[in-house]
Amino acid sequence: MTVSFTPVPPPRSACPQPPLNKNPPYNGWGSDEDSLGNCKGLIPKPPPKDFVKFMEKDKVGLESHVLRFAARIVTDLPQDRDRCFIIYCFLTDDTFLIYEPPVRNSGFKGGKFMERRKVMKPGQERFRINLPEYYTTVDVYVGAVVDFNNFLFEVCGADEYAYRYMEQHPAEFPFSDVPRIMSKLRPLMQGREEEINNFLKELDPEGAKSMPYGDFEKVIQKLISDPRYDRVCIVAHEIATLARNYAEKIPTKKNYMAIIGLAQQQLRKAPFENFQALLDACRYEDVNKTGSMSQTDLRRICRANHFPLPDDMLYTLMEVSKNFDNGLVYYESFINQLNWRCNPVPPGTVPCDYSGNLEVDWFTVVTGQGSKKVGSCKKVLTCLGAERVCYTKFMTDLMNAGQCK
Repeated sequence: MTVSFTPVPPPRSACPQPPLNKNPPYNGWGSDEDSLGNCKGLIPKPPPKDFVKFMEKDKVGLESHVLRFAARIVTDLPQDRDRCFIIYCFLTDDTFLIYEPPVRNSGFKGGKFMERRKVMKPGQERFRINLPEYYTTVDVYVGAVVDFNNFLFEVCGADEYAYRYMEQHPAEFPFSDVPRIMSKLRPLMQGREEEINNFLKELDPEGAKSMPYGDFEKVIQKLISDPRYDRVCIVAHEIATLARNYAEKIPTKKNYMAIIGLAQQQLRKAPFENFQALLDACRYEDVNKTGSMSQTDLRRICRANHFPLPDDMLYTLMEVSKNFDNGLVYYESFINQLNWRCNPVPPGTVPCDYSGNLEVDWFTVVTGQGSKKVGSCKKVLTCLGAERVCYTKFMTDLMNAGQCK
């Protein structure tokens, strides 16, 4: 008799797949990341941060990695139409801060309008399961309309640092990519050369080969209104990028006496009187006793001695004491012109309508473009650095593929 020792498989019931772990809904306390971290273990842990992004985008030397945009509220209320806001975009963690420059006799106190925080995009459930979608710095550009905590803001300008930073990083900010913008406009030029040239002659009858920014904007609108194609979307930031790229370089006149008076007024309010220590530090760094040093070294010494002036004002004041042969700054002349104890500026040098806020009055004082009125503070961050655009070079690059840079 043969006995089979083959093992018999045990009966097994159909084992279903384990259920997927689902996040509980948001409980309304703290941020979504904090609430979700409390559900993953008995010991709550703070949400992890993007350390790599922090190391790349944190403040490094003169690079603040903070973009500033001018904005206004989209509203039907007449008292809110002239209010100007400054949106700070922090690249290190995609947080935002909104500041309202105070304007006298406007009826609004001004100051901080929204604390620095992440801002959720609208249309998301309050008690959601998944993490919300936040605004990033890419979503804020000139011409964009953003919804920050049920307030609609239209971005109408940016400062020079924001424009320059976005143009230097076109992969992150597509609206500042000149070749990409030109590739969108180039197909609209085919077969319309005569029409566009006649339109340019109407805008520039004297043949100056350059035009104001407003006329250049009309040229772009004329290009994208081609009935043969669907309307191409060109936002205001892209037009500003093209205008800056093809801008006619015109030297700007600066009211240096008003800037010195404004700086002395800020130093008097601080109060800062330690000019001798500042001068001794400069002499100590000047080993060769030349009486001059670079702007970077002079700025470092000013910061080490807690000199209470912003960088834009410092560099503008250095131009007054600069040696144009080698680009170095005569530090004794630089310090003496700011000594409000020994060398005060004459009365009336500082504009009488100065509000005490550099964010509001810096552009007006530097360029000397007159007094400031209610609602005109938006000009602080709307200067493109392109008062006139050289349209001939723009048209040449537009008709010849691969030549724009």
